[in-house]
Amino acid sequence: MFEFVNELIAGFSYEKFMRLVIILGGYILIRNLAQRELAKRKLSAQLRDDRKFKSEKNTEQYLEDPKEEEKKEKELEEAAASSFGWGNKTRLRVKKQQKSFEKAVDRLQQQQQNALSIEDEDADIQELLED
Repeated sequence: MFEFVNELIAGFSYEKFMRLVIILGGYILIRNLAQRELAKRKLSAQLRDDRKFKSEKNTEQYLEDPKEEEKKEKELEEAAASSFGWGNKTRLRVKKQQKSFEKAVDRLQQQQQNALSIEDEDADIQELLED
């Protein structure tokens, strides 16, 4: 094996050696540049995906779906039934439950007011029709 290596090195001329150095140096340089560029692209794609996920999450948060709110209320009721102690997490959970309960009460009051106003309008229309 050592003889083969010695013959290989002895067979190299200055020109062949310079070619080999240039080719290897160029390969290493291009490989490092390509790796950096690919890392930048991967990072920018990941940032884009994260921004997209956050924007979708925000839009879902601000869009109100009555069925989802009912599910959340049920979950909060179940959590209230299973909670114990007064640690920070429990206090935060209780505050969230109170807020959701207040929202539900407000929503019911608005629905009742809307129903009453519709009934009042119907009664007014009936009075006008009878005259």
